[in-house]
Amino acid sequence: MDFKICGELDERNKALEEFALAQEGEGLIQVRIQQLALSKLLVNVHKKDLFLLVTAYTRLGESYLSNKYFEQALDHLTSALKLNSSLFGRLEITK
Repeated sequence: MDFKICGELDERNKALEEFALAQEGEGLIQVRIQQLALSKLLVNVHKKDLFLLVTAYTRLGESYLSNKYFEQALDHLTSALKLNSSLFGRLEITK
């Protein structure tokens, strides 16, 4: 059952990524917030790779930055950097 739920959440996250490509402005931020929430579930509950959360924080931070929400962008990009630094050396992709 847990595997099925995890798979459904993963598919939902991928569908949101495709949907995000057609979004801009506030709509893109809302999609990225949903992706961050799904990523937190996948990582913290279903023990998926922590880099999924790094990616979600980064994408949300970039969305805030492109919409000139600088404080929110700094907050999320800093979270991504901290998580990424905890992975540095363990995964090639973090470099």
